[in-house]
Amino acid sequence: MTLCLLRVIILARLLQTSTALVEFTSSKLYDEFDLAVQVVNIPNNYCDVGCRVYVSIPESSSEVAKGISVHDYIQDSKSLYDISKLKKGPEKGYFDVQAGNEDLDIINTNANNATAPLAVWVLRMDADNNGYGMVFDAFTDIEREPSPHDFILITVISAEPYKLRTKTDGPMMLVSTLTGFDAITNEEDECTYVIEQMDESALSDVEIRVQSPLITLNFDDIDFPESMDVVFAERDDGNLDFDGISFAASPGYIGCKGGKTYRSSLYPATTAFTYTSANHYDVALESFLNTDTTHPVIVSGNSGQRVWSGSAADTSYKQALNLSQINSLNISWSKNENVPDQGFLVRITPSNEHLHTTPEKVVTTEPATTQAEPEPTTESVPDQPTTTEPEPTTTTSTTTTTTTMPTTTTTATTTTTTPPATTTNPTTTTTTPEIVHTSCPDGFDLVRDGECRGSVSTTSSFNDAAFNDISSSCKGIGGQPIIIHNDEHHTYWQNWRESDGSLKYSSWPIGITCNTKNKNWEWADGSRVNYKPFLFNYDSDLNRNCKKGCGWFMDTKGYWSIKCNHNSYESNVFCTTQLQQPSTKCANGPWNAGEMIYSPGFPYSSSTSCDYMLKVEAGRRVELTIVSLEANSCCDVLVLSEEGNGEKRIAKVTGAVANKVYTTKTSNVMKVSWQPKGGSNVRGVQMWFRAV
Repeated sequence: MTLCLLRVIILARLLQTSTALVEFTSSKLYDEFDLAVQVVNIPNNYCDVGCRVYVSIPESSSEVAKGISVHDYIQDSKSLYDISKLKKGPEKGYFDVQAGNEDLDIINTNANNATAPLAVWVLRMDADNNGYGMVFDAFTDIEREPSPHDFILITVISAEPYKLRTKTDGPMMLVSTLTGFDAITNEEDECTYVIEQMDESALSDVEIRVQSPLITLNFDDIDFPESMDVVFAERDDGNLDFDGISFAASPGYIGCKGGKTYRSSLYPATTAFTYTSANHYDVALESFLNTDTTHPVIVSGNSGQRVWSGSAADTSYKQALNLSQINSLNISWSKNENVPDQGFLVRITPSNEHLHTTPEKVVTTEPATTQAEPEPTTESVPDQPTTTEPEPTTTTSTTTTTTTMPTTTTTATTTTTTPPATTTNPTTTTTTPEIVHTSCPDGFDLVRDGECRGSVSTTSSFNDAAFNDISSSCKGIGGQPIIIHNDEHHTYWQNWRESDGSLKYSSWPIGITCNTKNKNWEWADGSRVNYKPFLFNYDSDLNRNCKKGCGWFMDTKGYWSIKCNHNSYESNVFCTTQLQQPSTKCANGPWNAGEMIYSPGFPYSSSTSCDYMLKVEAGRRVELTIVSLEANSCCDVLVLSEEGNGEKRIAKVTGAVANKVYTTKTSNVMKVSWQPKGGSNVRGVQMWFRAV
């Protein structure tokens, strides 16, 4: 680098520089607007461990990209155009920034600092999954052999929208984020999965329109080594096939901590996703919203129309809906130009198990019988509570069930009616949790699953003794101090008021304490502090090693503060306690058809593994209904297997599932194995079975 150029760079940094709008823990993503200055400086020894610079440009941006260069202080420079053309075997090539660089600059020498659509991804060499991730340009065909040893992460980069598809020759499991491979498993980045295919009953192929610069696909080749996955991209023709898993997202959606949006002049202000198919499917929709009522997400088709808007500020950001027997779907949204970071994600999961070619209704028949077995009829909403009731028995020659489209979304508290015993087990009874407490303490609210929340007393104590003080008070009623793992918890405590609507104190202690062994902040029950109030902010000490003698407080604005002094405070003491204390031991069985079965500790604890051998009379098959499953998709799983002549897996289920049905192919025995790896803050499984 010449001395003259070095002087120009230093002067430009002082007068006009820019930073990346979208940043992750171990990488930065620059768009055309970030580069509309003379110098973009990546300082503070960001690349002292080495970096890779990936660049994607459409052909229309070629001339502009030739006038923008990356400069380091060891290898000198290379234009963005030249970097975009680099190859590394079948993968996309990159500008290699060697370890030891104190600074990295992107210099724009175009007249008036002109830019055009492009994507520049700067990745640190110490990033998560480096060595396991593969990077491809969107318009290069991608074919890979699955590895028998590890998970493979495929990152696709593109500065222009495109359509991406996968084809498999067997069942698969896949999670995906609109990031590079470094952020998909990094908890600090808190990225939302745009695809979370952990249910073998869902359609395996994927077809999506990608309007973000990065997407990473994480295939599970350990559990499914026999499945060959082919990933390829093509120009977006506006048509989407409804025969696979998909998602719809606002242009530039990233879905990670901070909520920032990638910008491009190629992205439209109004976007629409249209899905069609010759077949009819039951389809689950799950939305993550950051929109307002004048710019809602509109879901329409032969299912009618729904209008969605919401944000994490009022916990309405997440909504869900089950659509029955549809073959067309349209999702549209118009951008609020005054609020650039608004956006949405809708995950779309058609079901393999309810595929029909008749257009409006489904008719099922059974042979004549005098005592028919129960057929649950459900109208469910994913991630929302569901009501399940059995059909009455009949003595007619056929049983006809007509399934019609639900027109509203239910958000009621879970109510489950146990199916009646089948004809082979007329004396079947239902297992219910043991009732220990018959009512909540005075002044407490009864929330879901028998949880009571409220103020047990007021206290006058010292900041450095706050945790011990509230823990002692809550133990007196068999409870815990405030524990917050999600937006619902946070919103409840932030908005708590006395019965008359008053509030005497503006802040109160919460149940965070220091684990002096591993130096991590933990909740009073020993669980990790895996939720942080990013919308309301919090003291940065929560991101550092913990320290003893400190109290954490929450105020009416939702802010979390730390106080490590001996100053006094006065406040309410808030606690949670449970009405019911079910057994956390794995029961031995035997299990009867028609009997409601719960995982150990359901619904308050799910950390105990348990196997269930479900058996019906010889010559018949086992049909299992999962009434409710709530599991951490990262680690907890329910494995269903067919017994006899060697164990054969039926399905591996995780996440949030309601009223899913699985059946053995030939055997009269099904093994159900609940395998939690932690089971943190989820309910577990509730299920029943019958003979078919």
